[in-house]
Amino acid sequence: MKKVPTKIGQREVVRFLIADGSISHKVTIWGDFATAVSSDYYKPDLEQPVICIMTNTKIGVFMDHVQVGTLPSTRVFFNLDVEPVIEFRNRLIEIGYKSPGGSADVAMNSAPVLEHVSFASLIANSESMVAKETVLSTFTVSRIEEEDDFWFHSCTACQAEVLRTERKFKCETCNRSFPYADKRFRILVLADDKTHACNVLLMDRIVKQILGTTVTNMLNEMKKAPATSSVSEMYKKIIGKEISAKIILTEGNKNGDSNIYEAVELFDKTVNDSSSGDKSPETNPNTFSSSGIVQGIELFHTPGSAGSVSKKIKTEDDIVHIG
Repeated sequence: MKKVPTKIGQREVVRFLIADGSISHKVTIWGDFATAVSSDYYKPDLEQPVICIMTNTKIGVFMDHVQVGTLPSTRVFFNLDVEPVIEFRNRLIEIGYKSPGGSADVAMNSAPVLEHVSFASLIANSESMVAKETVLSTFTVSRIEEEDDFWFHSCTACQAEVLRTERKFKCETCNRSFPYADKRFRILVLADDKTHACNVLLMDRIVKQILGTTVTNMLNEMKKAPATSSVSEMYKKIIGKEISAKIILTEGNKNGDSNIYEAVELFDKTVNDSSSGDKSPETNPNTFSSSGIVQGIELFHTPGSAGSVSKKIKTEDDIVHIG
């Protein structure tokens, strides 16, 4: 456990890995709960490997990796004195299981590698993109295509565009109505990567990172100053900027019916000006360093019954690598 600076001052935080023998996930706990969990773990008589049971947790995904957080109702138990825990530990010992050591990303699947693709290749070889969901592209913004349309109302749950009817917002995707909606950026630009010029939609996350502001704040600024002035200053920060971004390929992109691409996330590492098909550098999915991480905490995967631990636990030696 260590203390880290936050917006509300110094706070205690404890970070560790939980594993079931084949997969590891990261856990982060803050505040007084972190202190309590840390004191429970650092006991001299705690039997190894440590079996951890967590209840009422918050599961999130960052860079395609699962991360575990806590809620006010979360509880963490180490080596709970029940038969399934004892049998699970004995089974781990029997197969010679060793807990992941070293840095936090041991036993984590590496982040997916994005293929760096030019616009010319996307258009000429759309059929080869059928199996891909996302690619990486680097381009320069030449101009703003729709200057008067830079934001939209979105669903608070799925972020899809919503319609306003009778003082309520209707989400066709979620099939639900609600009184309020998020305001999100969506700016259509002409993008040029020196192989071809295409229309690209810069979605909310990218625009917020470039401008350092939100739609709500922009609309508020427009009330204070002439609207054209505020919008013009916003566009000046975008036009001429070189952007490396993750592009989502829609069905229309893949079958060649649409040449408008959605850029959803900035790629924050330098991308070489290489030809189509080169691989981008792998991104690091960690949101925290390995400092202060407790190793050797094992996830009690199925707390329902003792019979659940009688199955053979998969280890690295059980995985067959082909090719």
